[in-house]
Amino acid sequence: MEWVTRLARRYLSREQRRFIKFCVVGASGVPVNLVLTWLAHRILSGVLPARGAVAIASLLGIGVSIGSNFLLNDLWTWGDRRQPGTGLGARLLRFYGVSSVGAGVQFGVAMLLVALLGSPYLLLAQLAGIGLATLLNYVANHKWTFRPRDGGAKLPPAPEVSVPSASATGITATGNSGYRE
Repeated sequence: MEWVTRLARRYLSREQRRFIKFCVVGASGVPVNLVLTWLAHRILSGVLPARGAVAIASLLGIGVSIGSNFLLNDLWTWGDRRQPGTGLGARLLRFYGVSSVGAGVQFGVAMLLVALLGSPYLLLAQLAGIGLATLLNYVANHKWTFRPRDGGAKLPPAPEVSVPSASATGITATGNSGYRE
């Protein structure tokens, strides 16, 4: 597996590798989303009207997968951008804020497709919503949730400046160089 890392570092920029990591994390959230959606729909369909069961199942799948994706993105995708003094809770809130917009897109697409195609296509509708929301979530999380501390591009460290000592300059405590006129 190390050869894959070497190839990626050689041929892809840091941000291209970061997007791939984001997609891998997102892909790991898909089964979480789908399993919870399926399980909740199965449980709720006997208790709630069909549309209510579909809506709650979809929202549950979305909400739990956002949480699992946050943990992986915080540790792996943007681990190099952790801000000192900004706790896990603050990053989690920003991530949920950004993801809620993507979740709205995902939910809207899923509900539209289920309305057009029927509830047997719920999981396919979820996948379509996930795909559309991916790009939106990446850009917003990259620019806001996990932005560098300075809010933009990272600056190179300032060069070290050495100040010569008083004895090296020949200046005495009286402020002159020791020469008499």
